[in-house]
Amino acid sequence: HPRADQLVIALGTNDSRDYAAGNVERVVANLSKMIELSRAARPQMPIILCAPYNINTEGLKRDQDKAMQREQNIIAFGKAIEKLSVEKKTYFIDFHGAIPKTSLTADGVHPDTAGHAAIADVAWKAIKAQLKW
Repeated sequence: HPRADQLVIALGTNDSRDYAAGNVERVVANLSKMIELSRAARPQMPIILCAPYNINTEGLKRDQDKAMQREQNIIAFGKAIEKLSVEKKTYFIDFHGAIPKTSLTADGVHPDTAGHAAIADVAWKAIKAQLKW
């Protein structure tokens, strides 16, 4: 968008369903390309990279056998995204742990209204602090 004030790139928890080797490296490569394209179009626009939020492994009824692998993927993605954020000089928001388990009871992945409010609270505080609003 030609009038965007900032760009927020957030990985979703569904990305944690990629169990193949090299999944973290693919995420980093894709995010790097997004940053590159964004900076080519709008060099001064602030970019915010976001680590995915936590899941409730106990609530993953359909995917219980992979629940811990998904959680490990989310943590690995978060660490890699934070490192990339430092390397590429972007802002970073870590959503892991932002949502209480009680807000992830429907399916273990998708938050309820209170969970979305928790994400918004973390995002707003980080954006205000990092962009000095």
